[in-house]
Amino acid sequence: MNRLRADPGHIIDLLSLLPRRYRAALDAALASGRPEVVASVLGELAARAGLAPALGGRDAGGLAPLLGHLARHIADPRHTRLLAGVAHRLLDAYGGVVRRRGTGCPAARPG
Repeated sequence: MNRLRADPGHIIDLLSLLPRRYRAALDAALASGRPEVVASVLGELAARAGLAPALGGRDAGGLAPLLGHLARHIADPRHTRLLAGVAHRLLDAYGGVVRRRGTGCPAARPG
């Protein structure tokens, strides 16, 4: 319990590192190529309100592994609910960027 007692400035410094750790944890899980590892990390991030920091601020290269994972595993009944929630968050966060840049897909263009 004594380890939890720290100077408030130190705690604030530690908290400021958490979003970076969340993103790194998600990237490491995706790099593992194991759907159950990714699901575990995403579930833990959701429980810690860490999905937004883990998903935010990514460019196309940072989104590609996550989008690929979603495309491959969202239909797996063990992960559908979790991955659908993550997909929803991604669309909320990046939908405007996709609409502004276009996708190159004729079906995605406004008619």
